[in-house]
Amino acid sequence: MGFVVAKKVHNRATKRNLVKRRLREAYKKLCRSGTEFGQANLGQWYAMVFVVHNPALAASYEEICKTVNETVLKAEKKYGQEQK
Repeated sequence: MGFVVAKKVHNRATKRNLVKRRLREAYKKLCRSGTEFGQANLGQWYAMVFVVHNPALAASYEEICKTVNETVLKAEKKYGQEQK
């Protein structure tokens, strides 16, 4: 899992790192619970890179968690292995 926040988003590294820390924590929470934010099931490994844009700076932690969950759901739907 990778998180990229460019200098275009904010000049200060502290602001960029704050967003990355929130994303990492949301992903860890999703991995631990599996269903806390929705129906995401991390039954397989994914190689993903989140490219963060300006709205993420103003987003709340709950919004970030919801977005991470939706992204994993999309990946599961598109690339996940079929259940037998």
